[in-house]
Amino acid sequence: MSADAKDIQLMELKDTILQLNETIRIQNAAMDDLRKMIAGLQQTLNNKQAEIDYLKSKMFGSSSEKGKVLIPGQMNLLTEDLEDDRTPVEIEPEIIKVAEHKRERKAKATYEVMFANLPVRQVKVDTLSE
Repeated sequence: MSADAKDIQLMELKDTILQLNETIRIQNAAMDDLRKMIAGLQQTLNNKQAEIDYLKSKMFGSSSEKGKVLIPGQMNLLTEDLEDDRTPVEIEPEIIKVAEHKRERKAKATYEVMFANLPVRQVKVDTLSE
């Protein structure tokens, strides 16, 4: 082999190496993007699993209102740990006099009042025969 043939072969190998290095760089960038996507999807999956666990505990858990604090950082208003240095002030109740009233019953209707508007017809009947 001559020097020219070796130079051509060397140039082809260098071009092949450059192409392979470019392919590796593109594949590494794609792998990094995929890793970021997998991390985001894993975070979303963890959030959804936590939400499912919370809803399961609300739906199928104990129904007592004296349960554990499920949301971290939320203050509990029912504990007696809070110190209150204010003194209570008694308020005198205001008495209001309301006038009494008595319910009056309606008078019961009589037969004369109930049948006053009916037409009256009198017919003489002779039931005695000789």
